[in-house]
Amino acid sequence: MSTSIHLTLPLQLTDASGAIGTFLPEAKLRELLAERDSLRLALHEARQELEQLRQHAEESQRLVNALKAERDDYERALTAAVRNQFDFDEGRALALVAEAERSGVDAAEVLRQVEAICESDSLSVVVGTQG
Repeated sequence: MSTSIHLTLPLQLTDASGAIGTFLPEAKLRELLAERDSLRLALHEARQELEQLRQHAEESQRLVNALKAERDDYERALTAAVRNQFDFDEGRALALVAEAERSGVDAAEVLRQVEAICESDSLSVVVGTQG
């Protein structure tokens, strides 16, 4: 009994327990190896890019955290510097906030109050220089 083998098709050898092996034509094997190598290279490049992106994200997060800390430092310094320049009754301020939360805030009234503060002679801004 003679069986013809087509060299362009895969050949699979089997026994009673199943497949022993598959044999491919050389051209197909080279094609699959080239594809494997190409995919390995693409995977390697993707992993490198992912690592670079992770490092960039970590660096960006550190920068954001540093900027937030700097912002908070400036807020504390500004609050400490101007605290004594204003007549501030905390109890009255909390009552006004509670009233605003309860009944809402009229935008026109807020603008009127801000304009009055800006035009008031009772507030003065002192500009200092660092030397």
